Amino acid sequence: MPVDPTSKDIPQQIEYLWGLKSLITHGHAIPVIVTLLESPLEHLEGDLFTDDDWKLVQLVVTLFRNILAIQDITAQQRAAGLASELLRLRD
Repeated sequence: MPVDPTSKDIPQQIEYLWGLKSLITHGHAIPVIVTLLESPLEHLEGDLFTDDDWKLVQLVVTLFRNILAIQDITAQQRAAGLASELLRLRD
C-alpha cells in the first residue's frame, strides 16, 4: 500500500498505516479474521467450495498481503521522532 507521492501530509498517512498495522498485528483481529476462513476451508475439503467462498479467501489473503506491505518504521524515522507514540504502545 504505497502512499501516493503527490498526496498531502505523507508523514501523517504513513503514521496512520503504522497504527493500522500495529492494531491488527498486536490485537485480536488476526484470530477473528482467520475464523472467517473456517467455513470456506471446510467447503474446500468437502468439494462444496463456492464462488463466495473463493471471494472471501481472496479478500482475506489480499488484506494480509496489504498489511505486510506496510513499510516498517526505519531507524532514521525513529531517530527523527516519528511514530514515537506507536513505538511506545507496541513496546
